[in-house]
Amino acid sequence: MNKAYKNLIINIGVPITSNKTIINGHSINYIKAGKGKPVLLIHGINIGLGQWYKNINELSKWFTVYAIDLPGAGRSSSVDFLNANLNHDFINVLMKFISKIIKVNPHIISHSLGAWMALKIHIDNHLKPKSLILVNPVGVTTYMPWTQRLLVFPSIAKLIASKPMYPSNSNLYTFFRSVMYDKTKIEKVFVDYVYESISELIIRHPMLLISRLAGLTKINDEFNLIDDLTKISVNTLVILGKYDPLIPYSQAMENIQLNKYIKPILIQKSGHVPFIERSDEFNKKVIAFLMGNN
Repeated sequence: MNKAYKNLIINIGVPITSNKTIINGHSINYIKAGKGKPVLLIHGINIGLGQWYKNINELSKWFTVYAIDLPGAGRSSSVDFLNANLNHDFINVLMKFISKIIKVNPHIISHSLGAWMALKIHIDNHLKPKSLILVNPVGVTTYMPWTQRLLVFPSIAKLIASKPMYPSNSNLYTFFRSVMYDKTKIEKVFVDYVYESISELIIRHPMLLISRLAGLTKINDEFNLIDDLTKISVNTLVILGKYDPLIPYSQAMENIQLNKYIKPILIQKSGHVPFIERSDEFNKKVIAFLMGNN
């Protein structure tokens, strides 16, 4: 077990088993903690399961928690983000992970691009989780930040990944603070973990995955799920950070009102990662929702 990964797992503060399985040719790392009905945590971009380090402890008091490293993240095998098959390398991996490892339909807590994946496995693949929690989900708006629109060109994404945003601890601090409201909440134990998983492998750089999302004026059409939100048929909690620079809460709130199964919650003083910035509030709201749908 790598040092930074081990330190983060210890920081969670509950007994955790770390395992690997092979799915679609990928070596998939995941952890398991607690007991009770299963909850699956799906991370955003390629940050890895460690993004939930402030939430697993509380969740594991009530549920069996599974947190997965998707291909290209954490301790799972690498994948070429620019050329990856989103269905084979991500959506189908999640479907098979649920059937192979969890064996029953779990509650799902998902973030950003991971929330887009959670929506896809429900809407397109007809998986009916016990409930859905979508945190600042990609796909509920067409907004693309101006600062990321040029990433539509893979050559520019590669250049940024290899030059100004080359993997380093300081660059990762800059990256995370750019999407946070409370920039004091970013901790060394977490940044060290992400740096260790990305290291010097440019192929795993988040800029390359963001390039798949980017369009010159809006998000890439393949990630737009606004018209599909009416197809959600399970109780769904959408958590939005008021100061998220990536998913504007006013646009998201307007679009998610299209479905009676969706309950929106706005977290004040939070950006794109409320589970880190406002972890106590996040944990209470999530557990209350899960218990009401258990």
